[in-house]
Amino acid sequence: MEPFICRKHGEVIPYCHTIKTGEDAGRTTRTCPVCKSERGKKRYDDNRQEIAQYHAEWYWKNRDHALKVSSDYRSKLRQEIVTAYGGKCECCGESMIEFLSVDHINGGGYKLRNTTQKGGKFYRDLRRLGFPKDEYRLLCMNCNFSLGKYGYCPHQTATAA
Repeated sequence: MEPFICRKHGEVIPYCHTIKTGEDAGRTTRTCPVCKSERGKKRYDDNRQEIAQYHAEWYWKNRDHALKVSSDYRSKLRQEIVTAYGGKCECCGESMIEFLSVDHINGGGYKLRNTTQKGGKFYRDLRRLGFPKDEYRLLCMNCNFSLGKYGYCPHQTATAA
């Protein structure tokens, strides 16, 4: 079978797909990935209100399911972060996930939190950056709070004495 070439972009069309809805449902077609993307963006721009309304209606009809999926995703992501940073507080060794938090080693967490990054986005960015250990570490809430408020952790002064 001879490969199909997109007339508009000149690219080889690598795959076939079956149309699932509408009057052409069940028909197999070949589509250039660039053309398909352009068509999708145009459809979204032309129907933005209807799409937003559909998503809002779906959410409220399936709210419990949507909240559970979202909660499960956040829990899994948090577990991934905790595991990547060693699974315990670097200062005192606390390992209960409920007590652990990510600490900005060089400070700046307050500024970052109040500008762009909050909650899940921060965790997703840590994952995307490959869990940088030179900028972040895992501390329990007590150690993290003490370092932020007093500039030291009692565990460190107790072991140094």
